[in-house]
Amino acid sequence: MGIRMPVRLNSVQILMVALHGTRRYLTIDEQDIIDRWAGIIIEEIAANWPVDTGLSSGSFVWVVVDDLKTGFGFDIINEVPYVQYVHWAGTPSEPPLWQTLIPLVIHEHANALLTELSAAIRRNEALGAEFFGPYEGRRVLAFQPGAR
Repeated sequence: MGIRMPVRLNSVQILMVALHGTRRYLTIDEQDIIDRWAGIIIEEIAANWPVDTGLSSGSFVWVVVDDLKTGFGFDIINEVPYVQYVHWAGTPSEPPLWQTLIPLVIHEHANALLTELSAAIRRNEALGAEFFGPYEGRRVLAFQPGAR
């Protein structure tokens, strides 16, 4: 069965909308920031996962998500069927380790991730305004089928 934990960066998305006027897709450098921090988070999760749990400690992966409807961030995935049952020896099995360790590790790195990503979005929006003019002054051209 495995696990999939979505991590959405809502506060940075609010900043993007405030600066850009609407939600837009991430630029490559913004995606790279999320990708790098997700990798750091995964490494720390794996380093703090029990090593005597077979494949589960080395099976954490991530995927960067950039969806105009659901938001942007990353998903933490581990497809080992028994990963949701892993816990430290001598501790209660509820809640499972993934439900406590993963949020803790994310929280430890959240400020640095959000700060770096916010700075990149501000920088990219400033470059866009320099090239295209302020967002409020831009005209959006829409294609209308059948219009002449």
